[in-house]
Amino acid sequence: MILATSAQWMNLLHGVEDCNGYSPELFTLETFVMNILETLLNKQVIVRSHMAGVYFGTLVDAQLCDARSPHALLRNVRKIWSWDGANCLSDIALGGVQKPSRIAPPLEWSVIFDVIEILPLSDAAARNLYAQPFWSLLPSDASHSKVRHVDSSMGVLP
Repeated sequence: MILATSAQWMNLLHGVEDCNGYSPELFTLETFVMNILETLLNKQVIVRSHMAGVYFGTLVDAQLCDARSPHALLRNVRKIWSWDGANCLSDIALGGVQKPSRIAPPLEWSVIFDVIEILPLSDAAARNLYAQPFWSLLPSDASHSKVRHVDSSMGVLP
């Protein structure tokens, strides 16, 4: 299947007829979503999952189970349990959070299932978020690199 560029998608969505030879029959929701996800690969993002919460990290891979529920593989990932200083994830993606936000220690990687929102992080937001203190019930001398992500449906991920 031929993938269209974001500009071609915008032309189709806004009713512009010239899409550089692409036919509207070739455009699917899955293609649209994958085109957007490809632009975010290897970038710092914030991810909202349907049931697992909010995370940020580097988007390494994203796969579609169907067009409405992509799964994301994040590297150097931290979970945001609660935040202060932002009204919504868009605010966090632009500027980060303030204390007393609760952000878990980093994991080497995590697979986030049933993703409903992925936003690119600004450089300022990424610096702010990674600088936040760890919120954890682990002893302060615990090696956070050995912590494993637990997903109730999948068990412990290696």
